Amino acid sequence: MKKILILICFLSIPVFAGDGPFFGFFGIKTENPVGVVQATDQLTKDCPNDTVVRLMAENLNGDDDTTHTYVVFYENNADYVEWSNQVQTCPGWGKYFQSMSSISEQTNQALGFPVVGGGDVMNDQVFTVFLLNVTDPSAYVNAYTELMEEQTSNGQCPSSWGVASFGPGTNPEKYGTHMAYCGYPDLATAMESVNNPAPNKAYAKFLTRADNFRSLVRLNMTSVAKTYD
Repeated sequence: MKKILILICFLSIPVFAGDGPFFGFFGIKTENPVGVVQATDQLTKDCPNDTVVRLMAENLNGDDDTTHTYVVFYENNADYVEWSNQVQTCPGWGKYFQSMSSISEQTNQALGFPVVGGGDVMNDQVFTVFLLNVTDPSAYVNAYTELMEEQTSNGQCPSSWGVASFGPGTNPEKYGTHMAYCGYPDLATAMESVNNPAPNKAYAKFLTRADNFRSLVRLNMTSVAKTYD
């Protein structure tokens, strides 16, 4: 599973190729997170593969019923096809779905395609996630990139960051057309940034520009429950 690890670091590349890497987001609602981890642990034993998966706990996400999200990192289209084929053919997936059906409900699923970013998400454990409807993606990416150049240097977003566009499966009304995020190594570091009563000059400038081509749908805080690599 480690082959995707380097690819999802983003490496500060401004534009990504059309054949990956990209994400799969699979949201669930559960009152038994321990059972979810146990079912996923068993799945990785029954159906091992080379795909990195992160189980994220949705700590603060407003009125969304989603409690956890699986983030699956695909290296390219072929990797996604291989993963999809395994879902259909490996008996362990059937056992997993049977176990999960009694303890969880699926809430959403979509593909996400990285547009720009920096840092290494695998070094981070907590993320603020902005779900957005964007009318001018190029303008938004330029504005967010400029903002992050400032925020990474002043400590407001000290680690990874990025923008991704949603593809098949997305519900723009509920989740937007794009996702922007900022990563933190731990919750304490995240709270130092979040607990900020007023935006700094860079963020205030960004908001003035971004209001022309994006609307905020939802602001979430999510953390890593477990990484499968």
